Amino acid sequence: MKRADFDFSVMFALIVGAAILALAIYGAIKLGELGQYRQTTETAVEITILTDPLQAGPAEASYSKISSPTEFLIENGCNAVGFGRNEIRVLNPSKNSFVGGEKISVYDKYIFSASERGKEFYVLSMPFEFPYKVADLLFLTSKKYCFIEPPRDTDIEQRLLGLGMKNVQVGKRENCSSDAVKVCFGVTGGCGTKDIIVSGTCLQNCENAYEEGHVDKNGTRVYYVGNLMYAAIFSDKNIYDCNVKRLLYRDGRIAQVYSGKTELMNARGCNTRLKQDLDIFSSRVLEESKKIEARPDLLTNMEKQLKEKQDNELCKIW
Repeated sequence: MKRADFDFSVMFALIVGAAILALAIYGAIKLGELGQYRQTTETAVEITILTDPLQAGPAEASYSKISSPTEFLIENGCNAVGFGRNEIRVLNPSKNSFVGGEKISVYDKYIFSASERGKEFYVLSMPFEFPYKVADLLFLTSKKYCFIEPPRDTDIEQRLLGLGMKNVQVGKRENCSSDAVKVCFGVTGGCGTKDIIVSGTCLQNCENAYEEGHVDKNGTRVYYVGNLMYAAIFSDKNIYDCNVKRLLYRDGRIAQVYSGKTELMNARGCNTRLKQDLDIFSSRVLEESKKIEARPDLLTNMEKQLKEKQDNELCKIW
């Protein structure tokens, strides 16, 4: 597992971006309501810009922090039509309420979050592969989390500790901060209905059971595969469901592109037998993306078979 190593240019972009964002938030609070509207709109734009470096590069995960001297609220909306979009809105305190600016539409990112307020927001990025690279997932949260004794045959503990995330603990329940959201795995750790419960359900062709499964949170359940587990933990259900539909739609369209690539490869004498599989996979994934609650876990058998065939091909598609 790779640690989250940044080169100098990426780290410089994060530091400068965070400083600019903090100044923008602070300035918004010092202005009147009209000024706050303008400044909070600019702040929402800054957030979308700040997350750009986290999507770039070969690192398997990246982490950064947004800080402000005063509390603010980030609202995240989502539209799942076609490729869809996230809609980011920043609000600042004004007397007994919050004043916000314009919603900023973000078409090229998949931002998972809950409606939270705080002086510090933590941004975590992880790739989503199904079976090829589909997109980078961005998780945005101000809360503290405690992952209670993750299964040893997973990379959950190494990944989170390797990133050095200040708002995440990993260990036994008695060592968790009192204000941390508890994340439990299976039935271990003495967790209850107020905690987040992650259940692994992968039974065949799996390195561990938690490659796919479901997450129970606030009386609701969502289904995940791969790094979508973290998305289910950190975000509200409506944002999760919407972004999963967006991801599956993108996944299906990428499969169509790869299907076209097979024809070009065959014409050049580097034959591949994946066209039919890609066409079937694309059709099935796009069909799933139209459902109210799209479930990527229902597609894993087909996804794994496609990946296995790709691995056995002499001429690789991706």
